[in-house]
Amino acid sequence: MHGTRAEQEAFGNRLIDYAKKNGLYREPAAWGSFGERKRKPSGECVVYIDEANERVIKVKDPYAKAPMKGHAASDAIFEHVVHNILFPNTKYRLVGISNSPIGDVRFMLEQHYMKDGFEPATQKDIDKYLSDTLSLNKEGKYWYGNDYYAITDVDAASDNVLADDNGNLFFIDPIIKFKKPATEVIDNLLQSMSSTERTNFMETYSLEQTLWEDFIRNAQ
Repeated sequence: MHGTRAEQEAFGNRLIDYAKKNGLYREPAAWGSFGERKRKPSGECVVYIDEANERVIKVKDPYAKAPMKGHAASDAIFEHVVHNILFPNTKYRLVGISNSPIGDVRFMLEQHYMKDGFEPATQKDIDKYLSDTLSLNKEGKYWYGNDYYAITDVDAASDNVLADDNGNLFFIDPIIKFKKPATEVIDNLLQSMSSTERTNFMETYSLEQTLWEDFIRNAQ
């Protein structure tokens, strides 16, 4: 079950306080400096496009789709880490923590701006990737999952999965639901990696893990 509103607010307030004390906080007034705001926001993010630096900054409400995802309040900080393991060619980098005008926590995530040379992937290719590469099973009409997590919002009718001329797929912003605590999901995914893949990934994971451990230790 997803965290209650009170649990989300409490965790968000603690995280904002930690960010302010450790140089991770970004004032809401600074959001516009990241680039041109995309007119239509996603269901979770306000999106800024920085074409000069080929990046997108997403100001994410980590609890916007909490009932669908089922995360505990404290698991939200790890969702983009799981995305990075599953979809490294569209990885995110945490660049700051902020808050909405009413004080709710926001994560500021940087992603490469995929501007040219891509087309929406076909449903056949999406299904094949999820089943053959990630070994996920179809769960109902819209979800693909295993014992640890499930993925949705990857329909070919949207522009959330792109393909290049070589047939490589790029999952931009799928919804990821945890079926177990986030740390268990990550540990399971890391075990399935080769030693080289783990080594290449650990820098990003270590940064998030350090932030998490420092936050928990200092915020008790």
